[in-house]
Parts: sequence; structure tokens; C-alpha cells
Amino acid sequence: SYGFSPNFLLNLKAGGEAAPFSMPSIDPSLPSVDTVQVTRQKEKEELQQLNNKFAAFIDKVRSLEQQNAIIRAQISVYSSNDQSGPANPAVVATTATAGYKAQVDTLTQNKAALLAEIDYYKKVIDEVQQKYEEDTATTKTLEGEWTTLKEDVDHLYLTIFDLQTKLSGVEDQITLSKQMYEAKVREVQSILAGGSTKAAISISVDNYDQAADLTSAISEMKQQYEALVAHTKQEAFAAVQLKISQVAGSTRPVFQSLTTHKEEFRALKLQADSIQREIERVKTLNLQLETQIAEAEVGGSSETDQYQEQVTTLKSQLDD
Repeated sequence: SYGFSPNFLLNLKAGGEAAPFSMPSIDPSLPSVDTVQVTRQKEKEELQQLNNKFAAFIDKVRSLEQQNAIIRAQISVYSSNDQSGPANPAVVATTATAGYKAQVDTLTQNKAALLAEIDYYKKVIDEVQQKYEEDTATTKTLEGEWTTLKEDVDHLYLTIFDLQTKLSGVEDQITLSKQMYEAKVREVQSILAGGSTKAAISISVDNYDQAADLTSAISEMKQQYEALVAHTKQEAFAAVQLKISQVAGSTRPVFQSLTTHKEEFRALKLQADSIQREIERVKTLNLQLETQIAEAEVGGSSETDQYQEQVTTLKSQLDD
């Protein structure tokens, strides 16, 4: 059963009597648990390294076996006495050399065609780049015009702000003039308060007419000034809006053409890179074929010399 059992701490004698618990003796010379774990980890890593080395060795052995099989096949071809094949090794070497030369000629023709195609694409790229530069120059010109137009708009806003400031100043002056005029009217009325009622009424009526004339004149002047400011503001905004519309209409096709030329330039560049990689591959293959031809010629000449020596030896033996 699971759980805590007191018998773990006490040894029970026969009859159920408890005996004192004795700790098991531990040899201090034994290594610690950490040391054992570290040792096992190192052994595991060493075993893994040995496995990797063994796998690499197996792969190397397989590769050597394949090379050995190829060499044996080549030796059997050159040393075969079959009458159906060529009896002279020089013929074999000449045939192989002719095949390699045919491949080299084909690769040379392909290289010439690829170089011609590269020249064509270079011309196309130059044309696209020239168009791109022209569009870039046009864009810079339009950007300069846009900057000038923006400066004009900023100057127009400053002019409008100045006019609004002047209008506020005129309104303040009109308000101050009204207050001063009303103060003078009240002062005159207080001075003439001791006179006859008729004179006071006449003076007050005259003052009222003058005040009404002044108020109407000030209102008319204010309306004319506000109308002038509004008209100037509308004309300025209309001119700026017309320029903005013209610039936007002339800029949109240029940006679209610039984007199209960028995409064409990117596609042509990718094609040119692909053709360049193909040329490098053809060059590498051509170099490999030339190396193989040289090796075949050297091997064929050496084998021919060996066979010639054997024939000479046999002839001398027959003569003896």
C-alpha cells in the first residue's frame, strides 16, 4: 500500500517489538552522482562521435568502391580483345577525342548565341535606363515646381493672415472710436443738462443723428473691407487649386511610366543575371571537357607507346 509507514524508521523484531534503526554504511570512496552523470554524458558524446566517424568511413568506402568499379570498366574497355570493338587503343582515344571536340564545338556555338543575347539585353537595359533617367529628371523638375508652388501657397496663407490681423485691428479701432464718441456724447449731455429742455433735446437729437451717420459709415466701410478680403481669398485659393490640379494631372502619368520602367528594368536585370550564370556554367563545362580531352590524349598516347613496346618485344622474340 502507498503512504507513510512507521516501519520505515523502525526495525520490528519478532513479536512486534521495535528495534533501533541503523543507517546503511556508504563507502566514501565511491564517486558522487554528479560525477557519474558527467561521465555517462561524456561516454555518450564519444559514442556519438565514433558513430559519425564510422558512418563517414562507410560513405568513403562506398565512394572508393564506385570509383574502383568505374576504373575497372575503363580498363576492361581498353584491354578488351573483343573483335567487335576497336583493336587499336589509338582508335579509341581518337574516337573519344572527336566526341569531346564535337561537344566543345556545340558549347562554343551555344556560348556565342548566349553572348549575342546578352548584348541584345544590354542594349535593352541601356534604353530602359535612359528612359528611367529621363523620367527621373522630369520628376525632379516637377518636384521643383511643386516646391515653388508650395512656397507660393505659404506666402498666400501669410498674406491672408496679415489681412485678417489688419481687419482685427480696424475692428478694434472702430470699437474704440465708438466708445470715445459715446463718452463725449455723455459728457456734452451732462454739461448741457442745466440748460433749457428744448436746447437739450435739440443737442441730443443732433448728436443722435451724427452718431447714426458715423455708425452707418463705419459699418459700410467694414462690409467693403470684408468683401475685399473674401474676394482676394477666393481668387488666391482658386489660382492655387488650379495649379495643384495641373501639376497633379501632369505628374500622375510620369509616376506610372516610372514604375513601369522600374519593373521592366528589374525583369531584364534578372534575365541578364540568369544568362550570365548559364555562360559561367558553359565555361566550366567547356573547361572540364578540355581537361578530359587532354587526359584522354595523354592516356591514349601512353597506352599506344606501351602496346608498341609490347609489339616490338614480341617481334624481337619471334626473330630470336
